[in-house]
Amino acid sequence: MRLIMCSCPKEVADTIANAVVESRLAALVNAVSGVKTTSLRKEAPCVQEETVLFIQTPIEHLEPLFELLASLHPSKAPAIIALPITSGNYEYLKWAEETLVSQTRTNNSSEI
Repeated sequence: MRLIMCSCPKEVADTIANAVVESRLAALVNAVSGVKTTSLRKEAPCVQEETVLFIQTPIEHLEPLFELLASLHPSKAPAIIALPITSGNYEYLKWAEETLVSQTRTNNSSEI
């Protein structure tokens, strides 16, 4: 499993979170609003309020997830970072993986 962090404008956060879950690339997305981001733009600091999305996903979903996030994000170079999950609540991590596996199987069965 990997933890993906993606900062985005609050106006698109719900759209992105819903698309990630509906496409079965993650079992859930946590959205933390009101994050103050300071970055360097045109040689001067730029401060803006954003929402950070925390997405837990299996490693095999990384590339399609990155593609989806980039396609829905308004920035040309969205901040998308993947971190390994080295430990955590076993029952939660098991639920997250099993939820995606069972939903994927169900969706594939209905296509036959």
